[in-house]
Amino acid sequence: MAANSEVVPYPWGVRLDGLSVWSICQWGWLELGFQEPYFLALMKGEGWQLTRYNLGLSGQTDVWIAAKQARTAVSASSGQTVANGSYAVDPETELIQLRQLVAAYENGRFMRLMKWFKQLR
Repeated sequence: MAANSEVVPYPWGVRLDGLSVWSICQWGWLELGFQEPYFLALMKGEGWQLTRYNLGLSGQTDVWIAAKQARTAVSASSGQTVANGSYAVDPETELIQLRQLVAAYENGRFMRLMKWFKQLR
């Protein structure tokens, strides 16, 4: 969310858009949002490098993929350099999986909407 957003008018907290409030009430889960400047500063302050992607499926499908530089340490017992807490993420694979997940969610939401319309007749 951009700074001064109506959906999240504070650095981070509960989302206030209609779908999020409905989801909170209907399903009992928590919909949190972050203003973009706060999120970026928080992640970069902790050493994460961020890349933003748009899944191209709807207006709310921007995804951030975060990668952290592997920290290395010298083992006291062996004197060898040891990688600490690193793992590889292939952004293209992640984006394909996210696109499939969002598309399946959107398709399911559309089907539920159509069933609801049929019940109104």
